[in-house]
Amino acid sequence: MKKLLKNKVFLGICAAIATIVIGYIINQLPALKDILQAKNTQELAAILSKDGNGIAIAGLLIFALLTIWVTWQQLIQEPEDAPANIDPTIRPRLLDAEETKVKQRLRDSLHNLLMLDLLHEEQPQQVGRNPLQTLYTITANNTTSQPQALARVVDVLRRSDISGRLLILGKPGGGKTTTLLNLAEELLDKAKQNPSEPMPIIFELSAWRDDSVNILDWMIGQLKQEYNLAPGISRIWLEQGEILPLLDGLDELGSVKQRKCIQAINQYLAQDATRDLVVCCREEEYHQGEEQLSQLHGAICLQELSDGQIRDYLNQLNRGDLWQSIQSNHEFLELARTPLLLSIMLVAYQGRAIQTKEELFDAYIERRFELLPVGKGEFSRPQIMQFLKFLAQRLRGTKTEFLIENMQPIWLKNYRQRLIYGLIIGLIIGLIFKLIGALIIGLIVGLVFGLITGQGRIEPIEEIQFSLTPKSRKILIYGLIYGLITGLIASPILGLILGLGLIGGMALGMTVGLIGGLITGVILGQTGKIPNKLIPNQGIRNSAKNMLFLTIVSGLILTLIQPGLKLLLLKIITAEEVNRIINLSQGLVFINAFLNGGGDVCLQHFSLRLVLWYNRYIPWNYAKFLSRAAERRFIQQIGGRYRFIHRLLLEHFADMRV
Repeated sequence: MKKLLKNKVFLGICAAIATIVIGYIINQLPALKDILQAKNTQELAAILSKDGNGIAIAGLLIFALLTIWVTWQQLIQEPEDAPANIDPTIRPRLLDAEETKVKQRLRDSLHNLLMLDLLHEEQPQQVGRNPLQTLYTITANNTTSQPQALARVVDVLRRSDISGRLLILGKPGGGKTTTLLNLAEELLDKAKQNPSEPMPIIFELSAWRDDSVNILDWMIGQLKQEYNLAPGISRIWLEQGEILPLLDGLDELGSVKQRKCIQAINQYLAQDATRDLVVCCREEEYHQGEEQLSQLHGAICLQELSDGQIRDYLNQLNRGDLWQSIQSNHEFLELARTPLLLSIMLVAYQGRAIQTKEELFDAYIERRFELLPVGKGEFSRPQIMQFLKFLAQRLRGTKTEFLIENMQPIWLKNYRQRLIYGLIIGLIIGLIFKLIGALIIGLIVGLVFGLITGQGRIEPIEEIQFSLTPKSRKILIYGLIYGLITGLIASPILGLILGLGLIGGMALGMTVGLIGGLITGVILGQTGKIPNKLIPNQGIRNSAKNMLFLTIVSGLILTLIQPGLKLLLLKIITAEEVNRIINLSQGLVFINAFLNGGGDVCLQHFSLRLVLWYNRYIPWNYAKFLSRAAERRFIQQIGGRYRFIHRLLLEHFADMRV
């Protein structure tokens, strides 16, 4: 579409067709006076029934609709165009946001949190010590090294035989993600010190659900969703190698999706030999798959812990009793070879033999509740477990990271719940329309809106900043044109429904349409900051603030244009009709600003939370509940972001019987 709209031949043909159509419409349209004086549907029908009038009106509507469609295509496609000069402050802000997330995930990893709990209780002088040494094998050029410790994984990534394309393999709980986070931390330090170094960004492959989307476009979408980074900038940086993608969780896609994802990654890397990339996957799932990452140059594989490592590690922590139990039980010993499970044993083991991972996680959960019992004002333990089970089931097969504002209608379990969700939205919108005395119309519009949005995503409006860049001005102009044309098309409908006549309908439609177009242009042309989710539900809070801001701005604009609008309309219609149009404009402008400025997002979020709470899937104060779960070491909290402390624990909660 963008290429066509820049093609001179195509534009010339469109101009010629438009000239013919407009000429025909002008020739066939009835006297403007007759249309303007039509007060009801019978009079309008009589005018349109005259020879040629119906065809002319139909042609006008079709032409206007085509114009709206072309304008809308421009609106939604324009943000893809990267600015000629990228703001130099975007790179350091992106690096700071990614570094904050990586460092906090490392600091709050399950192993570190459990070690801090133990060492604070038993050995305060050793806080921060981690005697567990992970060993790796390195595979490149069809040769595999002996197990060895790696002081810096980044040195492996930059070896000439690896050259920036690396696969990280290991068993569940073996430390793959921690290795990836350590690598990201090293690369972030280098990128902050040297502008020529690529920016490492971690992507969760569990969010790659649509296999029709190539990896490049998917990463562009993730950067937009995660950091509000303009798609054009993301595309340039990814294509030029200024972003180094670190892809985690390939095994979480399932065998079919994993195969398609590997094909997509190979295709992405084959398109440009200079592109670097790191992938993290469970060893067993990778080797069982039909496809291999043939475009990667090497792999490191995390090794299981040896008997000596386990013994030395536990002896340093004065837990020789645990080592005695482990070495006398083969199943227990096999579990202990995984670093994550060994860390959990330190907390969960109470003298009873543990045979399976399920028993180990059950013992861990029991121990965490003993250390932090259910307090006054909390839900009962079964209800807490039910809430965690529901959350785990909703996160399984999707992004491992969870934000409260990212809850979606897909969380509802059946059609009845989705219907109730849509009806709540419709009812509230109907009550809002009552402000302008149009309750019935509002209920109809609201129910349609609610049933439609009940199937769509909730997309918070995070940041709105006015910008005077050429690109922002262009999008703002497109928004105004879109609003004007929409208002003109809605004019006869508004005039007839509200009994204003066509002149009144045109005045009302154009006023509301122009201000609505201004709001649309501002939102689509926003140059929002890279968000750092510091507090729970930050996206919905920001949407509410933006809604309030745009409502006030729209009201001020309408107040400024009211005197001129009144003087113009008084020459055509009576003062009583003018006052009614002004009052209706105020109400419709408020509703438009509320719904398009972020109020619809707040309304959808509130309705969804209400249905989920009523069905006892979530507590009403979700942020408080999740913070308490983080204190019990079930959930990891980073500002307003949450994730289960490990994928294995998520799977355990999702499968458990409550």
